[in-house]
Amino acid sequence: IFTASLEPSCLVLVEPHPEAILDIKNLFANSPNGGMKFEIVPSTLEEYESDQRFDFVFCESLLCGLPTPNKFLRKVADLVDVGGILVVTSMDDISLFPDSLRRLFAQLLIDPDLSEEENLNWLTEVFEPQLSRLNGMTRSAKAWVLDNMINPTWDKHTLMEIIQTLSEEFVVFGTSPHFLVDWRWYKHLYGKNRQVNQRFVEQYWQNVHNFFDYRYVSPVRSRADNERLYQYCDSCRRLIRTFETDQRQLVLSEIL
Repeated sequence: IFTASLEPSCLVLVEPHPEAILDIKNLFANSPNGGMKFEIVPSTLEEYESDQRFDFVFCESLLCGLPTPNKFLRKVADLVDVGGILVVTSMDDISLFPDSLRRLFAQLLIDPDLSEEENLNWLTEVFEPQLSRLNGMTRSAKAWVLDNMINPTWDKHTLMEIIQTLSEEFVVFGTSPHFLVDWRWYKHLYGKNRQVNQRFVEQYWQNVHNFFDYRYVSPVRSRADNERLYQYCDSCRRLIRTFETDQRQLVLSEIL
């Protein structure tokens, strides 16, 4: 909505799911700035082809869980015009941890005697009160539950992987939450001395523990400490995935 309100010359939305397309149309129709121009292409990004290059390309909540996310990321990056900006969503072992626990609770709540639609409606009732308290939450709770609590394809795709894939053509311009601070003299920041991505990697490892919960910000930590935290969260996530296919109490006790 915000992007459309800036009246870009062209706004193309790529969305394969009919229910999500309906949500998008309703969102625009009910916006105070009605009449904004946009185009919806009913397609997956994997199948989307265009000779057009864009100043801004947004690829949110899509890379995580794909079988070959870096290959897909390269395709999306090729849609960006020279000097343009690519916005992507990442998840690492720490930022994914709270939703991993929610997914575990969802597995415990799912009733095998109910249909998928009935379980979806039941889980939506459970999680909707939490989602409704998020500022700026425009996505329907039902769609969020389906993608994050029920669909089998969920996994991480980290900022480190994104940087490794795109570092030859892109530099980190910003993040949300924003934590990149650079005190170097501006006249030193040219050519090989810029090293923006390298500085970002250093500060990422110092701050990644704060990805647990945006409401609580702790002082920086050593990379070694945060890498150990990474490993702990990764172990829990793998156990939770195991529990989804093998719901033994032994697996559950290891998680807890």
